[in-house]
Amino acid sequence: MKRRVSCDLLIVGAGLIGCSVAFGLAQRGFRPVVIDGSVGFDASRASIGLIWTQGKGGNAPEYADWTLRSAAMYPDFIRNVETVSGQHIPFSQTGGLAPLLGDREAAQRIAFIQGIRNQLPFYPSEFLDRTELERLLPKIHFGREVSGASFSPGDGLVSVLDLLHALQTALLKSDIPIFRHESVLSVHADGAACLIETDQTVFEADRAVLAAGLGNIRLCRDLLPQPWPVFPEKGSLMLLERMPPVSPIPLLGATQTASGTILIGLNHEKISLSPESNIAALAADARRVLRIWPDLGRYPVLRSWSGLRIIPAGGLPLYASFPHHPRILAINTHSAVTLAAIHAHCLPDWILRGNLDAPESAKTLFSLQAHLA
Repeated sequence: MKRRVSCDLLIVGAGLIGCSVAFGLAQRGFRPVVIDGSVGFDASRASIGLIWTQGKGGNAPEYADWTLRSAAMYPDFIRNVETVSGQHIPFSQTGGLAPLLGDREAAQRIAFIQGIRNQLPFYPSEFLDRTELERLLPKIHFGREVSGASFSPGDGLVSVLDLLHALQTALLKSDIPIFRHESVLSVHADGAACLIETDQTVFEADRAVLAAGLGNIRLCRDLLPQPWPVFPEKGSLMLLERMPPVSPIPLLGATQTASGTILIGLNHEKISLSPESNIAALAADARRVLRIWPDLGRYPVLRSWSGLRIIPAGGLPLYASFPHHPRILAINTHSAVTLAAIHAHCLPDWILRGNLDAPESAKTLFSLQAHLA
């Protein structure tokens, strides 16, 4: 006989999205129940931890604005999580640099930045030439092909696993239960309640939020006449030996962590469910990184690994309600790290009252209909 649990609000998924939303709800005095069936091969494993606004929203200025708002909220978000959890979260917000090779890449990046500024005049990213880049990072000897970098002052770096652990600890200290190793078998909703059955438990909730990453593909199967518009993308990373602190501003592709190690990872492998690292992709990343930062060739690789990331169709965040199942909401985004702060701040109101604190045009862009059109 399966146990039965009743609650007002159930969140399916204890990853970064589910925990950020649950934390925001807890800050407002609500006590959702969180369940998780993760087996460890999740998106957080494939994340370097960049809080990254550059390059977001090239064709959707509302999305660019959404990420900028989240980055601005990050210091308060981290302080709040640290206060409740009692844990330190390695975090810095000194800006971010995306190095460029040659005049062609520089020209493309300048055009990209200007394209967003034409629609979002306050967009803060800018192009720095090589001299300006070397002035910012004087301890790095850049390769001769480096022409400069794009820079965004609101970008930064956070330890994803420390943030996730602190969020989960904060939830437990707020008397929010997390049911682990609960593999969801079915999701149903009628006019009175949501029924989510797992291999161990039957959960009955007034409302439910599906934040299960790629698991949403299966969970939404009975809620929609068409497939849920989310796809897997594998990212492979490698970790270099610790070095003295030389990069206080994170570099895209070769990021020095708070402990001094270097994380390398630029690759994106579409539609792959293999847990193995893509050696060819890592080799290509290494070749590019050595053109940018040749001295890294002297540091050994300690290990490599991979994880699955989530890509909504069109690349935009997906915040969806279902016309025939209004008690169920679903969330998917590729930028769970960057958007964690705004998810904690804004999504609780959407979940509780149907009010998404975003520009009107963003509500359309971020809707299910926009992705299925």
